[in-house]
Amino acid sequence: MSTHVEFLIIGQGIAGTMVAQTLEKAGKSFLIIEDDHATSSSIVAAGTINPVTGRKYVKTWMADTILPWADQTYAQISENIGATIHRKLPIIRSLHNIGEENAWLGRASDPAYADYISPQAAPGKIAEQVNVPFAFGEITGSSQVDLKKLIETCKSRWLSSGFYRSTVFEYQNIQIKNGGQSFQYDDIHTENLIFCEGHQVMQNPFFNYLEFDPVKGEALIIQIPDGFEKSLRDKTFITPLPTKDQYWCGSGYEKNYTDKNPSALGRSQIAAQINEILKVPYEIVDHIAGIRPSTKKRRPFIGRHPQYENMYLFNGLGTKGSSLAPYFAHQFVGWLLGNNGLHPEVNF
Repeated sequence: MSTHVEFLIIGQGIAGTMVAQTLEKAGKSFLIIEDDHATSSSIVAAGTINPVTGRKYVKTWMADTILPWADQTYAQISENIGATIHRKLPIIRSLHNIGEENAWLGRASDPAYADYISPQAAPGKIAEQVNVPFAFGEITGSSQVDLKKLIETCKSRWLSSGFYRSTVFEYQNIQIKNGGQSFQYDDIHTENLIFCEGHQVMQNPFFNYLEFDPVKGEALIIQIPDGFEKSLRDKTFITPLPTKDQYWCGSGYEKNYTDKNPSALGRSQIAAQINEILKVPYEIVDHIAGIRPSTKKRRPFIGRHPQYENMYLFNGLGTKGSSLAPYFAHQFVGWLLGNNGLHPEVNF
């Protein structure tokens, strides 16, 4: 017996989840194929939405557009699924010398940053529990998405409704019909095929020509009894998780990785950074890793296959998936339905 859906989505993660949510809101039928997040970076990410980044403390790309959209979208999803998945979470930044403090104060006095930076930092317990740097700054426009809860709650709901299959997707099983106007995959017939499979796009024979630049990230989950309530950005991020007294700690990304697994070197490097920062006892409770589908131009790849009209890609969200996915999923689905265009910097 065959199954017909308007849209077949390959991969869940934050990309596939937001595309499916947006299609569902538009009243469109869909089916997700996902291999139980075996290699998903979304499921192990901290879910931080940070509007001010880098050593020069600049606003993230399109912050004034994408962040309000993210707030609104996650609030609506929380209401729809009956679970809180998004919360405001200020970030305290460690400033290590007078130069960093002056640069920070310059940003804080800029009216364009008024919604994101507090003129006066309030580190609270952080000042008691860390080796205090030269000064502190505070990002108040930041937040956190509980990606694991979001993805798993949506998966459970769609699985019970028949909109989700937990299985490995096999590219060779795609039958392209009518020159790319429709597709057959096993028993599934669809008019639209959307790939949202994260870093696995590197094995995708239809889109692996694009300039992806995947990176491996590792993180430690630690427990700090009676710890602090804000996120700390120092040599590494120490970010409170929804689970009481647990914190996500991660830093840089490795380009020349050989596998997706946590490494002894990654563990020791992150632990050394934590030891430099914290002056209170902590316990490592988990060590996780994931591959981010970054791109060389640091912009997502969203658009249509050059040959097959109804084959699409929604990928390359990289380290900013939590902030980029809501807005661009909305724009992407609107484009699919003929309501608007795509941003020129993401349309490949």
